[in-house]
Amino acid sequence: MELKEVEAQLEALKASYKAQCNKLTAHLSKEDLAAIDVYFKEIEGVSNFTANSVKYLVHTSLAIERFMEFEKLQIKVGYGVDFRNLFQRINRSFDYLNEGRPADAAVILHNVMAGVADNLEDRENAILLLCSLYICREGEDLTKYDAKLNAEKIEDWTREGIPVDNFFVLAFNLVNGFQPIYKTVSQSISDHMEKAKAEVKKPK
Repeated sequence: MELKEVEAQLEALKASYKAQCNKLTAHLSKEDLAAIDVYFKEIEGVSNFTANSVKYLVHTSLAIERFMEFEKLQIKVGYGVDFRNLFQRINRSFDYLNEGRPADAAVILHNVMAGVADNLEDRENAILLLCSLYICREGEDLTKYDAKLNAEKIEDWTREGIPVDNFFVLAFNLVNGFQPIYKTVSQSISDHMEKAKAEVKKPK
């Protein structure tokens, strides 16, 4: 068996094991978790969990009203900027092209693409809000969008001490096409940095 195949199978086993552990502990309180030496509740891969004594269900689809909010948030989650900011950048690059300044347009567009991989931590609020559209309290009206209720849900998750990276994983799986684009852009930036370093090291 090729080394890459072994590595892939090991990663799959780790993911499966983690998902099973998360499902076993999803309903436990912080106190119960601490009693078995588990200090963070992980929700990655679960369909329901308890936070701050409230039961939550993880859904995979949205009603129209919630989907309209999702459309707004996915731009912020994916690019790190809101729709207005993204449009302004693209519009400015279009103006540069019309002015015969393709290099300036290229810089703006490169920065837009790089935004996919940059400063992920600055998107925490948008990511939690996006997840709150899918993660609902038991009995919650799934056809309605309620900003106040979503804030209360996030407060529950905060009090429970659920690691924020769990919500990052969920959000980036929900934003269509984010994962492969993130990998491509990250690799492109890495290649560019390596090329720049090589240029600096060249003897003059």
